[in-house]
Amino acid sequence: MLDRENDETSELIRGSESKETQPPHQQVISWLPRLSEGKISVKDPSDIPTHDVKSDFDLSPTIIDAKALTSILNPSDNGDDEAVLSEETLLMTLEEELLEESKHQKVAVLLNSNARAVSKRLTERVGKLIPREDIYLSSSLEEAETYVKEILKSGYDRVITGGGDGSIMNTINMLQTWSQKTRRRMPRLGVLKLGTGNALASVLKASKPLQDLKKLKQSRDENVDIFEKTALNFVECDEGISAPFIGLGVEAQVVNDYEATKAKLKIGFLKRLFATVLGYAWSIAFVSLPKVLRAKERPQVKLTTRGIAYRRSGSIENPAWERVENDEVLYDGRALWVASGSIPVYGFKFKLLPFACAKEGFIHVRVLNTPLLNMVRNIWPKMWRGTWDHPELHDFLIQRVDVVADRMLDYQVGGDGMGQRSTISLSCTRSKVELIAMEQPSMIGQAVTSE
Repeated sequence: MLDRENDETSELIRGSESKETQPPHQQVISWLPRLSEGKISVKDPSDIPTHDVKSDFDLSPTIIDAKALTSILNPSDNGDDEAVLSEETLLMTLEEELLEESKHQKVAVLLNSNARAVSKRLTERVGKLIPREDIYLSSSLEEAETYVKEILKSGYDRVITGGGDGSIMNTINMLQTWSQKTRRRMPRLGVLKLGTGNALASVLKASKPLQDLKKLKQSRDENVDIFEKTALNFVECDEGISAPFIGLGVEAQVVNDYEATKAKLKIGFLKRLFATVLGYAWSIAFVSLPKVLRAKERPQVKLTTRGIAYRRSGSIENPAWERVENDEVLYDGRALWVASGSIPVYGFKFKLLPFACAKEGFIHVRVLNTPLLNMVRNIWPKMWRGTWDHPELHDFLIQRVDVVADRMLDYQVGGDGMGQRSTISLSCTRSKVELIAMEQPSMIGQAVTSE
């Protein structure tokens, strides 16, 4: 049956006239996995369903539309008076079968071999916990993209990835792109703490990589889901790239300076030391800070909302939120930097954006024009913990915003330096990415209750 041509397959989908064929619901159950694996096809791509009826379960990447399948299985123009299979019955049958399938999760581990912590020893230890055929080790974006397509084709339910925030977002962006192109369901994503800053990993409560992989092995071996499930929006820039945070100005300059300095280091132990919070601190104090102090004046920056937005008034501890209408100017003045994010923390658990999860469908944008020495003096502990406040610290919740500066500024995406630009559009992604957390995720924010 698997080797039939498209015409014969189409007959099976629409219900063969042979009395020896399976009941309609059993035809669907046997057909769907083969469709998801690309082993059979249909004549009209529009016949492929577009509604996920069991998104609450980590199932195979089968996408099901009950109404479409009911019409396929029970054509109404054949003149028969036979009772058709109801949409409700189909959903119940599919749910029972798919719940049974969910007991046998397929998990892929995709690692960035260039990440600081992805050593040969680590990969060997991972191989003792996870079947080697489920481990993908990439050394370039091109290789990672090839593996992403293979993972989707193989029907993995979950993908565990490791690397820095930039590498993780590259994986997410590729999975989203190719799941849409191939019309396959995007797997739920887990994150191992294998990068430098590990912002996303810290939000998802990742611990030591091997410890988390042992929990994953236990979950698979015992057929028990011990992980928390969550979903996140991200920040998207006008280039179509998304990340948990994007910044423009001096903090992006710090990222670029840090990467440039680290690239110059030749001695092994110095490179390892620099890949910690001490390296960032050194780069700030001795590379970025002198540049800022030498600058004659700060950039002029204008932020215009392209949707509903909220402006914070009141203190950090007890904020009030003023609604701002579409196309209004949120801020027009000097600025040290403009930060944006959908999660509260940058790297190293630096809680720069405490209101990132305050309102569904909005991201936190923060403009800082504070005196530099005042800011440096308060980096620890207040600024690091998200409790520092200042009259020149401006907070907004936005759907989309245009940022225009009077000069070229450094910018970064997900902790990766991206060069310079003078304009950028930032928005909250429309769809969420389904993620796995090792514990209850730390979505720390204060809800907006007034408009």
